[in-house]
Amino acid sequence: MKLPTAIPGVLSACKQMRAEALPIFLTENQFKFDADLVRNRCVANWVRGLGPHGARLSKLVLEVMCPEEGRTPTGDMQQVWKPETISIHWSRRSERWKVGISGKIRLKAKDECAKLDTHEKLLLKQVQDDGMPREEALLEFVWSDWLADVVFRCDKGR
Repeated sequence: MKLPTAIPGVLSACKQMRAEALPIFLTENQFKFDADLVRNRCVANWVRGLGPHGARLSKLVLEVMCPEEGRTPTGDMQQVWKPETISIHWSRRSERWKVGISGKIRLKAKDECAKLDTHEKLLLKQVQDDGMPREEALLEFVWSDWLADVVFRCDKGR
């Protein structure tokens, strides 16, 4: 059996260990991806590598770099890059994915964030009404052109 490359190597020791520990590993941890991985769509490849185990993911945090005016130690104003986040978590109560986008990303990429909100609602409908597996909905979301547009708009000029 070919194992997904997205899981820790220790879980490939034996089937029993993988069966018992993988659900805990994916459910109890928050997975944070830095801006370079998000920009290069590595998150989608990681989720794809989990296969059906991706349904056990509970929280992803995607870091996006946004420009901001800041002062240097000498007092001069210059553009600095600060990390902002897009968080995606599975709500057990409502049985759906919830997406949180930090305010600075919304300011920098207004139109793209509106499209992203619409896309999020469509994916949630697919999971709830159409029965799409939640790992497929997550993969569609992190692979979406809307998410790539938000990242690009924030990263522009870097």
